[in-house]
This record gives sequence, C-alpha cells and structure tokens, in this order.
Amino acid sequence: MMKRFLTIIFLAVLGLILFIPGRVSLATPTPPYVIINKETKECYITILGDDCSWCNPPAGWEVQGVATADANHACPDGYTRIEKLQMECNRYKNQFCCSGYSHHGNCEDMVVNEAQQSCAFVEDIQACNLPAGWSKRPESIDERSWVCPYSQWTENITCQPEPTPQDSPLPPIAAAGLLLAISGILAWQMHKRQK
Repeated sequence: MMKRFLTIIFLAVLGLILFIPGRVSLATPTPPYVIINKETKECYITILGDDCSWCNPPAGWEVQGVATADANHACPDGYTRIEKLQMECNRYKNQFCCSGYSHHGNCEDMVVNEAQQSCAFVEDIQACNLPAGWSKRPESIDERSWVCPYSQWTENITCQPEPTPQDSPLPPIAAAGLLLAISGILAWQMHKRQK
C-alpha cells in the first residue's frame, strides 16, 4: 500500500516537473543593482527589469553596479539607503510579454480575434481602424490585465482605411435634404388636418 502511494506521488511530481516548464514561463529578473545619487549621498537597491521591461533611474541618479550578496546588498560607505525611488520604466511590446505567462509588457497595441482564437499587434491602436473580427482592449479591462488568452499569434494585421463620405449610404447633403423634405411633408399633413 505504501509503495503504491509513493509511486503515485512520484508520478505526480514528475508530471508537474515535465508539464509546468512548457506551459508557464516567467520573465527573468535582473540581479539587484545599486543606484546612487552622488549629490544627496543616497542609495537605492532594486531590480532594474526583466525580459519584459527595463527601468532607468531618474535624473541625478546613476547605476553603480550589481549589488553584492554580502551585507544584505549594502550601499557604499557614506550613503543612506532609501526605500522608494520613482524609476522611469519602459515595457516591451512582444508576444512573450503579452502572453499572460510573464511579467506584463506593453500590450496596448495588442488586438484579439475570438473567432480565430488569435492575437496580434498593430502599429498604433489609436490610429487603427481594425479589420472585421478584431477588437482592441475594452475600456472595462484594466491595461495590466490585457493579455492574449490564446497561444496563436497572427502577423501583419493591416489597419483598414477610414470610411470616406462617398462610402456612406447617403452623403451628408443628401441626408439633410431628405430630412427637410420629410419635415415639410409632415408639416403640410398637419396643416391639412387642421382645416
């Protein structure tokens, strides 16, 4: 009985070891870096980024180097360690970083086609008239939650041209004329009934 139990546990662990690396892939962070401000004699220790983002220190601060493991990533002598510093970060726009299995990248220009179960990037979502079937991030979904729910990616989504007035069913002048004609007929009918 115990042998069977141990065999089941071993197979479960083996299955997890073999299955998880192929399905979950997290962005690899950098080692901690020491960032200093020579003017204020302050020091900040942080991870600068990962496969999906990179952060630069603000003006007046510079990266001194990788923090050493000794003394709990100590600051240089004469520097005071601070706990918070507003970094200037850039997120990368690529499939890995918008897949949901990593730290969040720049997914603002990502679009989804539910029928094709595919995702893609466009150059600029604000300037794009998407082809039929493709949708951008709904306003109800937070930017940090917008990731591709599918494993398939489509290349070269081409934004469609904006419809021109000639493409509309009625040109604006014809539509205005039609409204005036209908208003005139209704007014005439009302006047005729009053007599």
